[in-house]
Amino acid sequence: MTTNKRSETTYTTTADQILGNEDVGGLVLEHLSPAELVKLAEAQPSLLPQIKALEARWLRGCVELCGGTLPWLDKMDGARARLESGCANGWMEAWRTLDALRTDYLTSTLPKLAAAHLPEVLPWGEEQWSRLHDLPQEAALRDAFARCALYHPSVVDGCGDPQCDTYPVGAAFYRRTALSDLGSMDEDAIEDAIASAILKMRGDDESVIDAEEAIMKPVSVSALLANLPSPVYIQHRHCLRGMACRRVERAIFDAAASCGPFVALCTGETPALTPAQALEVLCGTWDALRIESDCCDDLPIGAKGEYDEEEGMAHDGPWQYISRLGIDQVEHALKAQLGAVAAKHGIEHAGLAAAATADATLGLQWDDGMAGAAKVEDATDAALAAHKEELATLIEAQLRAVAGDALSLEEAYVTPVMLTSSDAMSEYWSGAKNGCNDHEGLQAMAFVSEAWVLVVAGNCASC
Repeated sequence: MTTNKRSETTYTTTADQILGNEDVGGLVLEHLSPAELVKLAEAQPSLLPQIKALEARWLRGCVELCGGTLPWLDKMDGARARLESGCANGWMEAWRTLDALRTDYLTSTLPKLAAAHLPEVLPWGEEQWSRLHDLPQEAALRDAFARCALYHPSVVDGCGDPQCDTYPVGAAFYRRTALSDLGSMDEDAIEDAIASAILKMRGDDESVIDAEEAIMKPVSVSALLANLPSPVYIQHRHCLRGMACRRVERAIFDAAASCGPFVALCTGETPALTPAQALEVLCGTWDALRIESDCCDDLPIGAKGEYDEEEGMAHDGPWQYISRLGIDQVEHALKAQLGAVAAKHGIEHAGLAAAATADATLGLQWDDGMAGAAKVEDATDAALAAHKEELATLIEAQLRAVAGDALSLEEAYVTPVMLTSSDAMSEYWSGAKNGCNDHEGLQAMAFVSEAWVLVVAGNCASC
C-alpha cells in the first residue's frame, strides 16, 4: 500500500485577521488572494480604490479562474454576455464575474451534464447524510477543486460521454443524521443501501454493486490520514485524452500573464486592451498554433520550436504541424493575435502596434513545469500530481477537524465502503479493491464513521 504522509499544518485566514485593522499597507495587500481582497474591500470600502488598482494581480487571477480556456462558458446561456459586461468595468470586476460564472458552471450547470456529482444530501438506507460546509479551508478546497476540474477536457467540454470522460467528481464530508450500524444490516439491506446511495449520487437507473465486496474492514483515522483518497486520477495515459493540450493551453495563458510587456498593454491609466480583448488574444493564440490533441502527449518542448521536423522553417512559412513546441512559437502567435484583435476592434495604440511588429520582443517564458519537461506529457503528469497534492492537504485539514482530538485518531475508526464496482478503484484509494469493468468509469467511495462520512468520487474511462 502506498502512503501519502504530510506534516500537520496550521491554517489561517489572512483576510479575517486584518478586516478590523484600518491601517492596511500595500505589502499586506500583495500577500492576499483575490478572494481575500474582495472580502477586504467589502469590509473596508475605503480600500476599494487601492485594491482595484492591483490590476496585474486581478489579470493573473482571471487566468487562474478560467483555467486557461473559455469554451465552458458556452455551456451556459448568456455567460459570454455576462463576462463581456463584467470586463467593461476593469480587471477586478472581470475576476468577480469569472468567479461567479465558474461557480455557476461547476455547481449548477455541470451536474446537469455530467454522469456524477456530489449532492447536498445522500441517502444511506434509513439514514440521510447532509453535506458539511462549515469546515476549515472550505473556500480554499472549493477553489482548488475548481481549478483542478477545469484542467480536465471533459469538464470544459461538458462531460458528454459518461463511459470515457475523465474528471474529478469531488470530495466532501457529510454528517450522519440518523445513525445505523452497518454490521447489523442483513445482506439485502446493505445492497439496497449502497444502491440507493450511488443511484442518488449519479442519477442512474441501474447500478453494478457487489454488496459482499463493497464494505471493507474498518481502518483508523490515523491510517486514513497516512493514505488519503483522492478524486484526481493520474495513471493510464489512454484515459486522459486531450489533457496534454489543456496543459499547453494553460501554459500559454500563464506565460502571457507573467509577461511584463503584455501585462502593460492590459493595465494602467490608458491600457491598449480591455480585459475582454486580452482574453480574446489569449484564446486566439492557442487556436493559431493548431496543435492536434492526438499527438500532443509526446510533443517535445523547448525554448525554440520546430515545424514539420524541418530545420529553419519560418514561423510564417507553409508549415503543417509543430514537431517541437517552443516558447518562440507562442510569442510569434501572441504578437499576431495582438495585431488581429487591434484590427478587429479598430484599436489605435502606439504600444500595441509596436508589440505586434515582427521584430518586437515580448520575452515570454514557459512556467517551471513546462520549462523543466522534455515533452508535454511530463508537464501534464507533474501538474496533475500538484493538483492531487494540493487537494490532499486540504482534505487532511478537514479530516482532522471532523475527527476531533488528535490524540484519539488511532482509536477512531472509519469503514471504507466501495460505492461502485469499478476496475480502477485502487487508483483513487490504494486500500481499495478493484472490481469489475463497470463500463461507466465512475469510482466512488465512502469512509463512514459513527457521526460523519467522507465521500470521494472521480470518473475515468473504465472500458
